[in-house]
Amino acid sequence: KIYFFSSYLGGEVVARAIFLKTNGRMLYLSGTSNEKGLKSASNSSIQWAAIKAALNDGLKKYDMGGLGIESIDRFKRSFGGKETTTYRWIYKKSLFNIAEPIARYAFNKGWIKL
Repeated sequence: KIYFFSSYLGGEVVARAIFLKTNGRMLYLSGTSNEKGLKSASNSSIQWAAIKAALNDGLKKYDMGGLGIESIDRFKRSFGGKETTTYRWIYKKSLFNIAEPIARYAFNKGWIKL
């Protein structure tokens, strides 16, 4: 199940987010907001709406995703809850391990655009 949430201010969309219901939990995938959305705490409103939707669906876990950017970490921690650590293994083919650093270098130099 996929959830899409939008926050409106004066009829204008100021923030949006995407969530998945998976393995008995609500998973925050991605979100965005414009300047009005940031100033009006629209992202917080969306998170609370998603938490309520998760509870209504009988879910016991709500996953806001990983930490790593101080300002975003502060936002996520402001909701309370328990921090848990999970690990993910990523397998890359040998060719990709060679090509990826070359592609990143070319992109940073402006030689290629995505």
